[in-house]
Amino acid sequence: MIPRLLYSNLDLIDLTLDRKQTHYLKNVLRLESGDNLILFDGKGREAVTNFIMDSSGKIFLQIKERNKVCRETSINITVAQAMCLSKKMEFVIQKSTELGAKTIQPILTSRCQEKLQKNVKHEKLIRWQRIADAASAQCGRNISPKVMIPKDWKVFIGSANKKEDKATKWLLDPFSKQSISDANLDLENDLILTIGPEAGFSDQEEQMAIEKNFQKVRCGIRILRTETAPIVALSVINNRLNEM
Repeated sequence: MIPRLLYSNLDLIDLTLDRKQTHYLKNVLRLESGDNLILFDGKGREAVTNFIMDSSGKIFLQIKERNKVCRETSINITVAQAMCLSKKMEFVIQKSTELGAKTIQPILTSRCQEKLQKNVKHEKLIRWQRIADAASAQCGRNISPKVMIPKDWKVFIGSANKKEDKATKWLLDPFSKQSISDANLDLENDLILTIGPEAGFSDQEEQMAIEKNFQKVRCGIRILRTETAPIVALSVINNRLNEM
């Protein structure tokens, strides 16, 4: 498998690498002169390059071809994930990226285990986006999903219910009578997939969602962990879109 690396500007003639990229290619991937490397810009394009290292150890990347390759799902999927413990949240971001989420929206509910302080939100956001970018490189996506700033539940519900928004809105509930495998899925509009924290949504939060036209759906006959639920749900959605 040809290794991949995020590179923001594929229009440049001379492709230069920063110190971290150079270290990664030389010491982690252990590329040798003449090896192929795919660069992708996170916006839909990729370029096959030739990895060249001269006798002094200086690296050059020679572009062989540029292509616009789409490996995205046929509908835009937002994974609205209630904040969970750090490692679990990172896992959700990684796997949601691999399974085709277009946007990842962390949400803060009354029962969230993880509460972000204002001074660490920016640091977390940078790390989360790096995880999404790395997962995109690994899975072959050329468009990296956008990881959004965490929103409080009320703000999220309000923004998800704009009058012009025709998105399908699902709220995962293990006790719902409606299975995700046969719930109404509009193939012409976006999908918002909302997952609660370990302790679930409060009655008030569920009622707010229902009033804003969210539909309760379940992922199966068992209760899933908060970090497992989006993986199962996205897998079912991909299957329904015939994109497995």
